[in-house]
Amino acid sequence: MSLKIEVLSDQEDKLLERRQISFKVIHQKAATPKRIEIRKQLADTLKVDPEAIHLRPLKQKSGRNEADGIALIYKTPERASLIEREYLADRLKPKEKKEEAKEAKKEEKPKAPAPPKKEEKKEEKKEKKEEKKHVK
Repeated sequence: MSLKIEVLSDQEDKLLERRQISFKVIHQKAATPKRIEIRKQLADTLKVDPEAIHLRPLKQKSGRNEADGIALIYKTPERASLIEREYLADRLKPKEKKEEAKEAKKEEKPKAPAPPKKEEKKEEKKEKKEEKKHVK
């Protein structure tokens, strides 16, 4: 697949410690490339760490072999994780890593206690009734 990226503008955002790049992706005779492929190509072109690049949604032009996009390039991946939302960062991971992250989250969450059985509920109600009788 021939994938060509043209950088249209490059702006520095000192407050958030990142660069905002507007770019055009030209993909001849092929489907719109995946976000991961675009991210790798941008990293190679701009000589930065791919983990520090976060993409905004691409705008595909109907009937054309090009799409416009915006990339946010942070100084470090750690800085990106502080600012970017987790679900957006998950979109840039390969499927294997996404599945591993989901499994890790499931393991981290404590399970809710099982609801009491009907028999236990009946016993509790009986005990409460008996307590009320003794109080009167």
